[in-house]
Amino acid sequence: MVNRELPQPQQKSKQVVLVVDDEKPLAQAIAATLDLEGLETVLAYDGTQALELTRKLHPDLILLDVMMPGKSGFEVCSTIKQDPATASIPVIILTAKTELSDRMAGISA
Repeated sequence: MVNRELPQPQQKSKQVVLVVDDEKPLAQAIAATLDLEGLETVLAYDGTQALELTRKLHPDLILLDVMMPGKSGFEVCSTIKQDPATASIPVIILTAKTELSDRMAGISA
């Protein structure tokens, strides 16, 4: 008789959400809310940092502010979507802008 252990169900690791906003208190509040839901969050405070972390971590989702100094959220999103290694990562663009042209720019990015 062979004595074998049944395989243990593998724990699914937490999904990682990259929160990108130059307003640190807002980014931290979003991260705290997501943490309560059992998600792992990583914060970036500018577009350059967001791109570096995206390439390094390949998060499951990116929450991306539009209005940031340096690279805008639209530029960051466009760069992410043009890179085959990161193009499949879903991006949700966060903005206080309400103009139709801004919404269309987000869709185009």
